[in-house]
Amino acid sequence: MKARAGEELARLQRIGWLFRGVNVAFREAIDTALRRSGLGMSFSQVSALSILDSHPGINGAQLARHNMVSPQAMTSVLRELTVQQLLEKREHPDSQRADSWHLTAKGQQALLRGRAAFAAVTRQMLGDLSAAQIAELEHLLNSCNHSLGSAQQRAPRQTRRAGGKGRQLSLKSVV
Repeated sequence: MKARAGEELARLQRIGWLFRGVNVAFREAIDTALRRSGLGMSFSQVSALSILDSHPGINGAQLARHNMVSPQAMTSVLRELTVQQLLEKREHPDSQRADSWHLTAKGQQALLRGRAAFAAVTRQMLGDLSAAQIAELEHLLNSCNHSLGSAQQRAPRQTRRAGGKGRQLSLKSVV
């Protein structure tokens, strides 16, 4: 019985490390593809543009939560994207203290190029899988995400991480 529990623990640890490894390798491959494209942007920057494309006018704190980074990290991303004239800051309609962020026309063009890099890396990652396997992988990942989201919603509010509520990870929502 003890050996069986040890085998299960080892398998669970391997699965966790596989998730981590795929995440790191995917982000590194995206950053490499973005560099090669000459776009001069990072994964986080393209992700921020994509989120703003889906949610125009959100504030920096909301954008940080959607992008799963700290507000401080997002401030740095926003600063750089503003310098590149890919974003513009406007007054937030609901709060004088918050800013409202919007893509510029130049930002829309950069996003299109960034999405092309994401698509190429994703195709490469999924290259050896059949259409049925890709559909099953998407289903399994959505199930994992739902299970973790459900567990976070049951957790006491003080122990929940910022941005944990309602996270939906998918390539479509990220980029």
